[in-house]
Amino acid sequence: MRKLARFNELPGKRTYNLFLLVAFFYIGSITSSFAQGQSGFETIGNPEEATEKPEESREEEKEDYPVRRWSLGLSGGLYQSNQKGASTGFSLSLAVRYRINPNLANDLALGYTQYGLEVLPPGQVNGPVLTVRQIPITDSVIFFFQPDSNIVPYLIAGTGLWFTTISGEESEGLDRNRVSWGGQIGGGIKIATATFGLNFRLIYLMPDFGDSENSAIQYGLAIGVGR
Repeated sequence: MRKLARFNELPGKRTYNLFLLVAFFYIGSITSSFAQGQSGFETIGNPEEATEKPEESREEEKEDYPVRRWSLGLSGGLYQSNQKGASTGFSLSLAVRYRINPNLANDLALGYTQYGLEVLPPGQVNGPVLTVRQIPITDSVIFFFQPDSNIVPYLIAGTGLWFTTISGEESEGLDRNRVSWGGQIGGGIKIATATFGLNFRLIYLMPDFGDSENSAIQYGLAIGVGR
């Protein structure tokens, strides 16, 4: 239970540097995509050239782009913390996605997670169970390997804030309400249609960079409106 009170400590150097490296990599990718003017997006050019394009040609260009810029997604699944005495919980998330180009997207998500945490006094096998609730607000970058396909593998990495509350009779003396900075990294496979996408994802979470032993695995399904 000592680890529960470590949310206010400074981040560990290794984990902190790892997530910073991932963040800088994706920021560089995004900047490069804007500079190169990725295909599939409208570009600002010579107005005279734009007016010369027939209406049918412009319609074909729009249809060639396989995804929408903005989409809304809802995900849910199981949540398994690696903390000693933690039971399998559940997680829900609502995300707004902006498609930067066919391969890159940015997700801003609001989530809710709940699981039980058994307090094991020294020398005892069973103990009271605390309820842990988390509300993460995360910003993530997603890389799609085959955006024009109906089966799309992808990678995801991001960071954000975790608002955590602990309740229960044995929660006295613990930091019941705290805020921590954490991150996530993982991937999945998306099955896309013309109007929505269904995917399975597996995410490794670290709700607190300051506590390397406080991590979790989240897996489940997500559905989104728009490809």
